Amino acid sequence: MMTYDQLEQQIAEWALTRDDIRAVLVVGSRARTEHAADELSDLDLLLLTTDASLYRDDRTWLSTFGSVLLAEQDILDDGAPEWIAVYEGVIKGDFTFVQVGEADSLADQMPQMPFQNVLARGLRVLVDKYPQTKAFEVKLRPFKAPTAERFGQIVANFWITATRVAKFIQRGDLWRAVTMLYCKMRFNLVTMMEWHAHVLHGADYDTWYDGRFMASWLDADTLATLPDLFARYNADELQAALRQMVSLFRRLAQVVANKLGYDYPQAADDQLSTWLQRFNSANRRL
Repeated sequence: MMTYDQLEQQIAEWALTRDDIRAVLVVGSRARTEHAADELSDLDLLLLTTDASLYRDDRTWLSTFGSVLLAEQDILDDGAPEWIAVYEGVIKGDFTFVQVGEADSLADQMPQMPFQNVLARGLRVLVDKYPQTKAFEVKLRPFKAPTAERFGQIVANFWITATRVAKFIQRGDLWRAVTMLYCKMRFNLVTMMEWHAHVLHGADYDTWYDGRFMASWLDADTLATLPDLFARYNADELQAALRQMVSLFRRLAQVVANKLGYDYPQAADDQLSTWLQRFNSANRRL
């Protein structure tokens, strides 16, 4: 059965035969020293190419490395083609192709690369075909505080979605209640958690992304409330989880608003809380 080391070796050998491939970088947990790889870690790669279009639709090259069980293709926000492949033995590779121009060295290319925060958290050079070799360092981009408009959008979206969740629970439409609570509202809550951590600890404080490793950056009070945000497929438990999520979001948003000098919509909060109370079987204020 193929191992990740063998997969890396085969990818490196293949890349050396491809004229368009300028470099291959290992990123993610298999390149990090902090929160490093374990036995469950996948192989995440950035492949620097002069022609990313070659990999938008063609998947035949994936079979070069082994027997492909499953493969899916995506186009990332910056236009980079990405292929995720699962090989026999459940060995998973994530291949992201980055369009690059001319450069004398990988060091010269790095400042123009997307995914700077991914690179800053750890990278390992698997293949480097550039004519010159220079030392380089990639640093995390500092946190940029949200605008007042962006802050207002997140708060409004969270509260509006909370009213929809309450209605779904009341109607017995629990599937959509769960979906809204744990998909849409969760993303707004995680965003507010990140902002809250930054306004307390500064722009260089690392909050990772999408809640990853949050036990290492969340404040103790917030971390302690997380178990109360989850519920089984049950109306009473979903109401309790909604109540806790609203309470936590309010607390974090008010701190962020205060630290950034923004207005928190307290009047809207008061009216919506009163309205939501009618759907609360425990008859406690949200």
